[in-house]
Amino acid sequence: LFLTMHSGGKGGSGGGGGTPRYFAIRAHPGNYNRSVETRLWATASKAQQRLTSALQRHEEVVLIFFPPGEARVSGWCRMAGPPDPVRYPSYLAEWKTPSHVKLGPCFPVQWVNTRGLASSDLRARNIPPGALAQLKDGDDIPAELGRKICS
Repeated sequence: LFLTMHSGGKGGSGGGGGTPRYFAIRAHPGNYNRSVETRLWATASKAQQRLTSALQRHEEVVLIFFPPGEARVSGWCRMAGPPDPVRYPSYLAEWKTPSHVKLGPCFPVQWVNTRGLASSDLRARNIPPGALAQLKDGDDIPAELGRKICS
């Protein structure tokens, strides 16, 4: 179940917006598993700027992970702080990324669901597969769709 992720304070450096922001993350399964183990994530620099900006403006920034080319959900987490290359060691050398993708520094995440959702689970939540198939890494997910996925 999606938990309201207010643990007595604001998410990460926390902004003022009470409505969570949801973002799509297309992740290679090995990178996803490494993030679950380390509780760190890094994404392409351009997407990371959008995530960091959202973290400054909203109490919750939820990252919903999808395997590349699939319309199922691997799991979801919330950003627990901003990128910090000094505080959070980089595991980027071990991550699988296309050579043209430049990753930004790691940032902490708090995993909420690592079991994911199969296509049948999404249909049961009235989420058509086409709603997810078009999402690219770093795309905003409309709040209503994000709530349905994470409920």
